[in-house]
Amino acid sequence: CAMDDEQYERWRAEQVTQQERLVLEDRFAWNVDNGLHLVGGVDISFEKGNEDAACATLVVLSFPQLVVVHERSARVRMTQPYVSGFLAFREVPALVPLVHDLKCNHPELVPQVILVDGNGILH
Repeated sequence: CAMDDEQYERWRAEQVTQQERLVLEDRFAWNVDNGLHLVGGVDISFEKGNEDAACATLVVLSFPQLVVVHERSARVRMTQPYVSGFLAFREVPALVPLVHDLKCNHPELVPQVILVDGNGILH
């Protein structure tokens, strides 16, 4: 599935909007030595030979023990094309329901930090 120019411009405009909201300094009262209790991570793995079929996963660990306290995976179908520099637009829609489900059904396990693979401040 190819991306048209109009979609590219919408994604680019959204990146600019999100960039304006970027916080570069630490604003949290907790740190790794005091108050951090739950750490999460999300990622997507693709079926071999099928770039649209995938498994989205959210894992939450206690900190500093690193014991898994929550794990949820869901088979998903990617509806957006892969475009270099715009990975979030392809993958985040599959990850958000996992976080939402955690917030609704296990609010006591919502992590203070969620690690997401990506390029950070690239654009």
